Amino acid sequence: MANTFDMEAINVFLARHRVGRMGTVDEHGYPHVMPMWHTVFEGQLYISYRALGKKKHANLLRNPKMSYTVDAGDDVDDYRGVQIQGDAEFVADADTLRRYQLAWTYRHFGSDDDPYYRTLTSVERTVVRLIPINIVTWGDQSLVP
Repeated sequence: MANTFDMEAINVFLARHRVGRMGTVDEHGYPHVMPMWHTVFEGQLYISYRALGKKKHANLLRNPKMSYTVDAGDDVDDYRGVQIQGDAEFVADADTLRRYQLAWTYRHFGSDDDPYYRTLTSVERTVVRLIPINIVTWGDQSLVP
């Protein structure tokens, strides 16, 4: 499949859409796909989640290979999307985590005053950076807002 977006359109598309689907590989080799929020931060795609008891977390600890897909459109004529395949890198650097948390907060909540923000951050969250190996896009780039 030929890519239909250039890098600028990919970045705009990912910034415009908040939800994608994260695919990991479970202990039996099957895909495990879950909807997730993402944040493009310092030119890379990051995902954070509460790790305790999460299958996606156990999957990534065992096998860091993952994919992330964001798509949009309701009709065949306007369907478009981005899929990134690569390796999850767990972020541990305190300064990066602090800067990411600020970017994530403003992207998804506008400020840290939002009650749902407080609920989500009341427990420790794991942050992964997706290191791309392959990027596939489809659809009409001119439809990317």
